[in-house]
Amino acid sequence: MRIELAERYDERVKNSIFDILRLCDKEFFPPLSQRTGTMQTDFAKKSEAAGLEAYFDEILKQRAILAQDDGGKIIGFLSFRLNPETPILAQYFPIAHITTICVSPTGRGQGIGRSFYDFLFRWCEQHGVRTISTRTWSTNAGHLSLLRKLEFETIHTIANDRGEGVDTLYYLKELKGQAT
Repeated sequence: MRIELAERYDERVKNSIFDILRLCDKEFFPPLSQRTGTMQTDFAKKSEAAGLEAYFDEILKQRAILAQDDGGKIIGFLSFRLNPETPILAQYFPIAHITTICVSPTGRGQGIGRSFYDFLFRWCEQHGVRTISTRTWSTNAGHLSLLRKLEFETIHTIANDRGEGVDTLYYLKELKGQAT
């Protein structure tokens, strides 16, 4: 498996990311295709969803960390934004905010999620970014377990944001590397 950063996307990478989004769409709560974008802040408010293509278009404006299998096929990605315009995160700038993590079913169980985070930690330290954030929902057991192992801290909870008993949780990790 190879992990690398993509800041520009050729057609192969674009097609791979979109295929993975389609495979993972309904595993998100709410599904990615029912969201208004990668930085949607109010899931309880019913609004016109932008659709999977619009969500994908937003990812293409971000950086992504790609996972490739031994044959070179992209089997997962983590997309992130630097210093996103959201009041919850503004006090932590400079910050890398993870917007989406998707791993195709064939790539699961190989530690790709952990590898994405390890790569992002190193990248942030090299570029003077000392804080990483993400958000998820309160019933996303796999991601929550990984965030605990990586010592992320909950910084904000929006109760019942995604439905009765399903909260939106914002997580933060301050990197302890040397200043650049």
